[in-house]
Amino acid sequence: QEPSAYTFEDQYVENFVFIDESAMKNLLHYAGFSLVYYQADFQASSSLTIDKTIADIKSNSNIPWEYYTIEIDNTGFEAAAAPLRQISGSSTIFLVIIVISYIVLLLLFFAMHIKIRFHEIGILLSIGISKIKIVLQFLLEYLLIASISCIVCLLLISPVTIALGEYINQAVNDQNMQTTSSEPYSIEYRTGNDGGTFITKASIDPVSIEYQNKPHILLLVVSGNYGLIVFSVFLTSYRVMKFSPKEILIQ
Repeated sequence: QEPSAYTFEDQYVENFVFIDESAMKNLLHYAGFSLVYYQADFQASSSLTIDKTIADIKSNSNIPWEYYTIEIDNTGFEAAAAPLRQISGSSTIFLVIIVISYIVLLLLFFAMHIKIRFHEIGILLSIGISKIKIVLQFLLEYLLIASISCIVCLLLISPVTIALGEYINQAVNDQNMQTTSSEPYSIEYRTGNDGGTFITKASIDPVSIEYQNKPHILLLVVSGNYGLIVFSVFLTSYRVMKFSPKEILIQ
C-alpha cells in the first residue's frame, strides 16, 4: 500500500534514521531513557528454515511472550515461487498428455505390427508352436528394441536435462525481473490497527534450480516402460491368438 493522507510524518522512510543497536542504546542513555523493543524483523535465508528460526526466537526466555506474537510474512517467497508453481503445473499436464499418448501409440504400433505378421503366426501355430511361445517371441523382440532405446535415452538424458534446466532457470528469472523490483528492499505503508511502515528485504539474486537424475527415478521410468510393453504385447496378441491356425491362414 502506498502512502496516503493517513500516513504520519514519522512513518515515511525518508524521515527514518538507521543506526545499530549499540548507538541507539547510547542515545537513549544520554536522554535518560532505556531501550524498549516494540517490534523486531527477522529474515530467514530459506523458506525451509522458517520453523527453525521461529523455534530459536521463542527459545529466548528474556522475551515476555505474553505481550508479543510472531507473524510470518512470506509474500516475497510466494512471489518468487509463483513462476515455479506455474511451470510445475504445466509440466504435470504435459507429462500426463505424453504418457497417455505414448500408451495409445504403443498399442496401435503393436496391433499393426502383429496384424502384418498375421500369416506368420498362423504358420507357426500350424507347425505346432504354442501360442504362449509365439507371444514370448514377440515380447523378446520388443524388449530388445526397448533396451537399445533405453540405453540411448540414458546417454542423452544428462545433456538434455542440463539444457532444459538452464532454459527453465532463465524463464523463471526473466519472469521474476518483470514482476519484482530490482531494489533490495520493498517498503509498505499500512493503516489500521496493524498500521506502520514495513521494510522487507527482497532477494534480487537469480533463481538457481538444480535438476538431478536420480537412479531410483530412472529405474522407475525404465521399469514402467517395460511393464507397458509387456501389457501391450499380451493385450494386442489376445485378439489374434484366439483364432485357430486355419482361421488365421484363411484370413
